[in-house]
Amino acid sequence: MHDCQDRAPGTSEHAGYAPGRGRISMANKSFHRIRDCGRASTMSGNPSASDAKRLQMAAFSSLVVGLEASKSMDEAMDVLHGAIIELGFPRVVYGCVSIAHLPSGTWVPAPLQVRGFPDRWDRDWPRHRAHDPYAHTAFLKMESTNWTVVQNNADLLDPAQVDCISYINDLGLNPGLTVPLFIPGHHYGFITAVGDGGLEGWDAAADRAGPTLAMIANYFDNFAIRRFGGPPKESQSLSKRELECLTWSARGKTVEDIAVILDLSADTVRVYLKRVNQKLDAVNRSHAVAKAMCLGMIDIS
Repeated sequence: MHDCQDRAPGTSEHAGYAPGRGRISMANKSFHRIRDCGRASTMSGNPSASDAKRLQMAAFSSLVVGLEASKSMDEAMDVLHGAIIELGFPRVVYGCVSIAHLPSGTWVPAPLQVRGFPDRWDRDWPRHRAHDPYAHTAFLKMESTNWTVVQNNADLLDPAQVDCISYINDLGLNPGLTVPLFIPGHHYGFITAVGDGGLEGWDAAADRAGPTLAMIANYFDNFAIRRFGGPPKESQSLSKRELECLTWSARGKTVEDIAVILDLSADTVRVYLKRVNQKLDAVNRSHAVAKAMCLGMIDIS
């Protein structure tokens, strides 16, 4: 599956949707209400902390009600986005993969479904997606990960991960809070609530909203599996032709052989196999075949 572009709730168009100022403003107001409730409670001892909790639980309640009415994964994503906005964050990411980490140490990038992201955010994402330090940290720690903590420990990251952070920051997609999702025997996934670039009050607000975000994330993931079988499978990240070329390559066929079998030119076959390497973040064709077999994407029997 190609990483899904986000769209306005209630519309049929996906590509190129950029959230209107109204939705960003709504999230900002929620963020500041939750942040300021916490500040007021700390400063004066008044019951404003309960107000923040009430706002958070309202977001969870709207998620539950909205999901029950959703008829597709796209509609469910719109409901999730609405709940995340109520929680105070203007953007959300949902990703999952059947295997997150191969025995070789290679990370398997998860296809993403997003809402509230800028137009063409994924233009160069294929080059970075296997090096996402936020998803990796959440997976390794098995707990929610505040992006600012990862950024403050950038000296522990490899160059590709640092480059990934720069790419994300350049898009204005910062800060964020990633909740890991583990379904034994099914998949590893995550849901990330992303801010609007402002760091003032972020850590405190993220700490307060974190438990509710985790509850929303786990409820949504379980609902998506129960109702829709989860998000589209990893194999859909490769096109039919790419899968065909890779499968024949795995069976020992040369580029020229594959061209004859599929009635394509040898150059076209090379283009498909090059795209496979890029999508799977493989260093060569053998590496691509090994990763695809581990993921159950191809069958060479």
